[in-house]
Amino acid sequence: MGANFGFTRLGDLDTPPLELKDKFWELYNYDEIDGGEYSGGWNTLAGVEIVDKQFETTEEAREWLENNCKKWSDALVVEVIDDGFYMGGIRAE
Repeated sequence: MGANFGFTRLGDLDTPPLELKDKFWELYNYDEIDGGEYSGGWNTLAGVEIVDKQFETTEEAREWLENNCKKWSDALVVEVIDDGFYMGGIRAE
């Protein structure tokens, strides 16, 4: 079964952790309704984890997420300084 890396901005710097998790579950539920179990969407992940990591740029954040996310595991959320929170995950398709 294939996989794809998903990457998206999840919230501003002042977004509380619980709200970041709620935003993940909104994306999860949307993909569940729209695509089903093997849609390549966020709904193929187990959950979400906010990681205590900060990056200077979105490129650095994306690279770290691509190298640290695992297929069908949790999506990971990291902070980009002076920007916001970004989420990545290896999604099944």
